[in-house]
Amino acid sequence: MGGYSRVNSPEAFCQTYTRLLEAVRGLGILAGFCYTQFTDTYQEANGLLYADRTPNFPIAEIRAATGGNQICHEPIEWEWRERLMDLQRTQYLMPSDDYGTQRGR
Repeated sequence: MGGYSRVNSPEAFCQTYTRLLEAVRGLGILAGFCYTQFTDTYQEANGLLYADRTPNFPIAEIRAATGGNQICHEPIEWEWRERLMDLQRTQYLMPSDDYGTQRGR
């Protein structure tokens, strides 16, 4: 699914949104996502909520599709946290080449 697409019912929108978020969560390199059309507007009609803020499809289904299986995100969070800590340790143990020239060495 790429670019814009149209659906003919709230059920089809729910299915499309669910598949999209399953694909996003299936990409291990991503840590998150941003769905930019939270509500419908005057010129756009692809929001999760109608302009009056009522759900475009059942809110429980929006939550389930958006959140997915929360437990599966935990290992990813730990992996990124470890990468960040390793990067910080490396920076403190082995300063960059620029460090020596900035200090007059």
